[in-house]
Amino acid sequence: MKSEIIEKIMQKKEFSYLPIKDVELVFESFDKDQYVEEEKIKLTRDLLRKMYTAFVSDKLLNVKEKSPEWFLRKHLSMIYLKR
Repeated sequence: MKSEIIEKIMQKKEFSYLPIKDVELVFESFDKDQYVEEEKIKLTRDLLRKMYTAFVSDKLLNVKEKSPEWFLRKHLSMIYLKR
């Protein structure tokens, strides 16, 4: 049963490249009786997205191409968005 749910989680393209061990570890945190199968899948995918989103972005990979002013502008725009 557990392996079937993990396969369902990894069926989506965005999760298919993740290490199975990582998916299993995240799934274990939601593998409780209080959640139905669909909730376990949704919660696991949500947490995996939060964990891996930073590594998917090309912005982080192109840091050397950015000027210090670019980072300052991004930082300032985030401050004003939070207000």
